[in-house]
Amino acid sequence: MLDVSEKGLAFVAVREACVLTAYQDTRHLALGFGINDPSLKEGDTITLDEAIARYVKTAGEYSASINKILLGLPIKQHQHDVLFSVTWNIGATRLADEDRLLRAIRAHSVEPTNPELRDWAAYELLHVRWDLVGHKPFNLARRCAEAILYVRGDYGDLSKLKLWREGKNPRRDPVEEIPMPTFRKTEEVKHV
Repeated sequence: MLDVSEKGLAFVAVREACVLTAYQDTRHLALGFGINDPSLKEGDTITLDEAIARYVKTAGEYSASINKILLGLPIKQHQHDVLFSVTWNIGATRLADEDRLLRAIRAHSVEPTNPELRDWAAYELLHVRWDLVGHKPFNLARRCAEAILYVRGDYGDLSKLKLWREGKNPRRDPVEEIPMPTFRKTEEVKHV
């Protein structure tokens, strides 16, 4: 059973960014690292440390869901981190419905040295949730980064976090870039 790694948390944080004031994201308001919460109200805020703690807690729940979906299949850490990224983006229920992707990952886990099966899994990653927007791929830049991570174990540049501080809105205010914080599995959070 794997848990998302520190690099996996940073990989998703780079793609999600962190917003410290509730903002509209799909049907619900979201806060922190894109955590949708129907109980949020406009103007609700969170500190960066609180956002990280909430993110790490929720990440553990998502990793448990991934392990349940995979039924103990032997995959590498970076591949689990890819599935964490997908799950963070679309949810565990939708990941469980991605039959073609899961078939490809299962096949590759049985024959991990087979490049055709590895590439099949990467191809299916590129097609996750196309049905959300009709004929166009959903979140293609993210899917490409996930496919590269799946195939090569390359997490990309994880040095900067995009942040909108309290009172800032990602739809109207410029982003601030800060050094990527560390994500600890404890109450204590250390910033780089």
